[in-house]
Amino acid sequence: MVIQNVGFDMKFLNNELRLAGYRELNNKTIDTIMMSKSVFKGERKHNLDAIASRLNILKKVNRHSAEGDVIITTEAFVKMRNILKLSASQKV
Repeated sequence: MVIQNVGFDMKFLNNELRLAGYRELNNKTIDTIMMSKSVFKGERKHNLDAIASRLNILKKVNRHSAEGDVIITTEAFVKMRNILKLSASQKV
């Protein structure tokens, strides 16, 4: 699962699952905040708005809605993954 701020979202999701009588999730996760810290080492802010701005993601979506955040997080993940791949290939 790719999540912006894994710690917060997984606690929230797992609490809701427990309350509904389901088991907790133990899926592998990728945190776009951690990716951003690798890609934008000198930056202090790694919230979704800051990441989207740095990556020039200009979507007309309702931010802070589940759908809007998923759309922006997905595009941010793909762009940062490509940056990290390119960086790794240049080190070889």
